[in-house]
Amino acid sequence: MAAMLVAAGLLTAYFHGTLGSSVLFTHLFYIPIILGALWWGRRGISVALFLSLFLVVSHWLYTKTLFNADDLFRALLFVVVSVLVIALREKILSTEAALQQQIIAHEKARAELNRYQVRLEELVRERTEALMAANRKLHEEIAEREKINSSLRESENQYRLLFDNANEAIFIAQGEQIRFHNPGLTALTGYSNEQFTDGTFLSLVHPEDRELVTNRYRQRLAGEPVPASYPFRIHAADGSTLWVEINSVLIQWQGQMATLNFLRDISARKKLEATIRQIQKMDAIGVLAGGIAHKFNNALAGITGNTDLLKYSLPDNPAVKRYSEAVFRSVHEMVGLTQQLVAYARGGKYQPEKQSLSALIDEVVSLMPSEDEKQVHIETVFAADTPQVEADRLQLRTVLLAVINNAAEAITKAGHIRIETFSAQMDETAADAFTGLIPGWYAALSITDDGKGMPESVRARVFEPFFSTKFIGRGLGMAAAYGIIKNHGGYIFIDSEPGRGTVVNILLPACP
Repeated sequence: MAAMLVAAGLLTAYFHGTLGSSVLFTHLFYIPIILGALWWGRRGISVALFLSLFLVVSHWLYTKTLFNADDLFRALLFVVVSVLVIALREKILSTEAALQQQIIAHEKARAELNRYQVRLEELVRERTEALMAANRKLHEEIAEREKINSSLRESENQYRLLFDNANEAIFIAQGEQIRFHNPGLTALTGYSNEQFTDGTFLSLVHPEDRELVTNRYRQRLAGEPVPASYPFRIHAADGSTLWVEINSVLIQWQGQMATLNFLRDISARKKLEATIRQIQKMDAIGVLAGGIAHKFNNALAGITGNTDLLKYSLPDNPAVKRYSEAVFRSVHEMVGLTQQLVAYARGGKYQPEKQSLSALIDEVVSLMPSEDEKQVHIETVFAADTPQVEADRLQLRTVLLAVINNAAEAITKAGHIRIETFSAQMDETAADAFTGLIPGWYAALSITDDGKGMPESVRARVFEPFFSTKFIGRGLGMAAAYGIIKNHGGYIFIDSEPGRGTVVNILLPACP
């Protein structure tokens, strides 16, 4: 800038002094004025003032005239141009500063945006990775859950298969209501699903056992110690009474305490136990009867001997003869009684020989007395393959007479007796149901009547000596029949219900 001012001064002197003109050159003064204004800003106005003064002074020195309108106008233009340039420069600078601020702000915003974009990309990447990991985990959990559900379905199907096909009746009791049960319960009791839903389990229980079952059910729910299993009776849909054994476990069912129950039909076992007890009782009574018969025979022998001695000592005394004969008649009756006791006590077969049950039955039926007040029809059905038996004929007649007479007495006015023979093979399983019976072939005999039948309490005692529903002191017939059949290696049992008649079944070993 200084060089430009020096150059301007020298050229001004040259143009004024040598050439005598400054109009052309002074137009070049705008260059340093504009540059100075642009370079220094407001301080650049000093360049315009300096050149204006230098122009006026140079003109005065060389032209010797004080004022020149052109120079003054140009000097004024120098100042105006400088001021305009300075104003324009400040405007430009302010605009540039504003633009710079905007650029800086824009750069900052761009940098912030880039930073946010980078962060967003990081977040998106992290979120994507997290979602991918969660998705993988979800797929693994879905696969695992599907595997678990498949296992649960398989287990449920297996348990359902076991539950629905179990031989035992299974049910869940809650609040004395049956909440859930398997088909085994309907098969056991004969009741429908609707009847189980509407009623309570305790309504199935026999009235005599209901208090026992109720107390144990409530004690189990209360956590008190009770037997895990116990027997009781229930009423089936057909009106029959069944013995069952229940096994209960305390469980949670739908958020409340309940019992899981397993019910087993033990009616056959109860009958077998009753039969075994009856056999044991009958065996004990048989031992007692045998002992009594032995002692009784000894006493009868003493009575008979002493009576004979008395008769021989006084042969001509009519009173002694009359009383001795009365004693002998009584002794004869007592001998028959002791023979029945011996038969019940299984004292021996006497005269065993091969017998045809069919022929023996025909013989006994022909000897049956006819009663005018009763109309009893006896029907015989003999199977052709019924084997012969080795037995004492008189003892078997005693058995048949006792059984047929009882059947006739059970018929009030008119009725029917069916006597049937057939062959039966008893395997080990069947023989186990009849205590003392060995597997093999048997001649079977059944005598069925349509009389009044017997309750369980009577049926259980029918083979006891001197037991009778008529009056005290009668009833060695069936006891003797029991002893005779057992003595021959056979088995006799009775099936009877009140109002449904009675069936007497006899099994005798078949001859080889």
